[in-house]
Amino acid sequence: MCSYRCPIQAQVINNKTVFIQGNPNAPQQGTRVCARGGSGVSLVNDPHRIVKPMKRTGPRGSGEWQVISWEQAYKEIAEKNDGN
Repeated sequence: MCSYRCPIQAQVINNKTVFIQGNPNAPQQGTRVCARGGSGVSLVNDPHRIVKPMKRTGPRGSGEWQVISWEQAYKEIAEKNDGN
């Protein structure tokens, strides 16, 4: 979730994360997590979370996107990088 990588413990029920806390076996944190870590459950379970590559199909800001394959995303990124 962030670059600090706090040690966490997650409670999972029916293959869904329902609670996150600091890992009690990590002496530097105990069971504490920062606000970002505490909101991790909401981030992971957000129904609008992007989990596949998306390509803009309309003008910037139009909200028009198309799901593309990982292969296509890698190819397009590589082609753009080769042009620089």
